[in-house]
Amino acid sequence: MLTLLSGILLIAFSISVQLRDAQGVMLSALAALLLLSSPEFRKLIAIRSGLILWAALIGLAALSVNWSVAPDLTLSAIKKELLYPLFAFGIFYLCCQQSTLQNYTIIGLGIGYTALLFLSINFKLGLIKGGSDYYLMVGDTSTLITLAVCVFCSICISNRRLWILLLALTGLAVSGYSLSLIQNRMAIICVGFVAAFFSLVVLFDVVKCRKQRGLVLILIPILLAVSTLTALNMKQSGNISEVTALKKDPRANTLWPFYLSQYDRAPHRGFGYGYSIPGQALSDEMPENFNSNYRLHAHNVLLNRYLQLGWPGLLLFMALYGWLIYRMVLLCKQPENRHLGLLGISLTLVFFLKSMTDDFFIRNNIIIFWALMGLILASAVRPAKKTETEAIK
Repeated sequence: MLTLLSGILLIAFSISVQLRDAQGVMLSALAALLLLSSPEFRKLIAIRSGLILWAALIGLAALSVNWSVAPDLTLSAIKKELLYPLFAFGIFYLCCQQSTLQNYTIIGLGIGYTALLFLSINFKLGLIKGGSDYYLMVGDTSTLITLAVCVFCSICISNRRLWILLLALTGLAVSGYSLSLIQNRMAIICVGFVAAFFSLVVLFDVVKCRKQRGLVLILIPILLAVSTLTALNMKQSGNISEVTALKKDPRANTLWPFYLSQYDRAPHRGFGYGYSIPGQALSDEMPENFNSNYRLHAHNVLLNRYLQLGWPGLLLFMALYGWLIYRMVLLCKQPENRHLGLLGISLTLVFFLKSMTDDFFIRNNIIIFWALMGLILASAVRPAKKTETEAIK
C-alpha cells in the first residue's frame, strides 16, 4: 500500500514539476514522500559527501541574509533554489531504489514531458485557449527540452527494445519540432552539443568494440536536424551574424561588461544569495538603456553566483557540481552503469551550457535536474558483494 501511495505521489510530482503554477501539488507530494521515505534515511550515507557540500552552500546562503539588500528575497531564494532541489534529490534517491517506484517515476516524467511539449506547441499555434496558463515560457521550457533530449539520446545508444527506441526517436522528433517553434538559440546550440556528445560516444564504441555501427545512423541525422533548425533560426532572424557570433550578442557588449566591472565590490561575501539580488544591489549604477531583463540578473550562472556569494560561494557551487560529475564518472567505469554515467554527465554539461547566457538554476529547472540526478544514482546497479568462499578463491 505504501509503495502504491509513493508511486502516485511520484507521478504527481513528476508531472507538476514540469508545469507552471502547480507548486501546491509539487510541494505537497515532496512533503508526503519525505515522510514515507523516512525509514530509508540510512541509505543517504552513500551520498554523504554531496549532502555535506549542499549543507555548506545552504549555510553560506543563509549567512548572506545578514548583508543582503533584500533579506526576504534571499530567504525565498534559499527555499526555492536550494532546499527544494535538495529535497527532490534526496527523496528521489531514496524512493527510486525500488524498481517499482522507478517505473512510477518514469511514467510521471513521461506524462509531464508530453504535457510540456503540448503546451509549448499550443503556445505558438493556439490550439486550445487558456493553455498558456500552465506554460513555463520560452526559457524554462527550452531548458527542460534540452534535458529531455539528453535522456532520449541516451536511450538510443543503450536500449535494445524496439518499442522503447521508437518512443525515444518520437520524443526527439516532437522535441525538435517544439524547438523549431520556440526558436530559442541557446537551446538549439545545446541540442547540437548533446547530439555531438553522444555521437562521439558511439563512434568511440565503434572503434573500440565494433559492435554499434548501426547506431551511428541514428545520431548523425539528429545532428543534421539540429543544423537544419539552426539554419531556420538564422533565416527567420534575418541576420546570420547575430545568431552565430557571440560578439554581436547585446549581452557581450553591455550586460556582461557591466556586471564583470563590479567584481571587486564584495569579492568575499557577495551581495546576498538570490537570483535577482545582484541586480537590485546594483540597480542605481546600471546604464539607463538596460531593459528590465538586464536589470534582473547577470545572465550567466557563474557570474551570478560570484556576485551573490563571492568567491567562497562560487567555489562551493562548483565543488557541488564537480562532486556530481565525479559520481557520474565512477558510474561510467562500471559497464552495467556506463549509460547512466554518460546520461548524468551530459545532463550536467548541457545544463551549465544553457545557463552561460542566462541562469536557469532556478524554479522548476533546478528541481527537476536534481530529481533526475537522484533517479540516476538510485538506478545504478550495485556491484555484487563477494561471498567468503569467492573471497578465499
